Amino acid sequence: MQNLFIGASFMAPFEAEAAVRDGYDSQLLWGSDYPHMEGTYQFPLSEDEEPMGRRALRYTFANIAPEPARRMLADNAIAVYGLDADALAAVAAKIGPTLDELTTPLETIPADGGKLSFRQMGPWH
Repeated sequence: MQNLFIGASFMAPFEAEAAVRDGYDSQLLWGSDYPHMEGTYQFPLSEDEEPMGRRALRYTFANIAPEPARRMLADNAIAVYGLDADALAAVAAKIGPTLDELTTPLETIPADGGKLSFRQMGPWH
């Protein structure tokens, strides 16, 4: 599977884990699907509150090793779309999140986190 890429908006942890386990993490491109209702469009209520989008990423990628996470979150899209990796790295260094932040598990799933952002089963649940 070298010429097929999957755009995955708001993956659940079991979907990211399946991509790694089944060997297609090199073909998957994470996306936010902003500003659709199922996305994590909510802004923080205060400056010290973590944005909902980062919480959703932590929820999905907390148990994924750094290299497959980097592929799904950045490297695959850079390769597919021919993006400037150095320019994007400079922006990412300013705004984050880092892989260390993304691999820190959530303590609780936010009740107001978007319709699909924190699902534990398929989108119908």
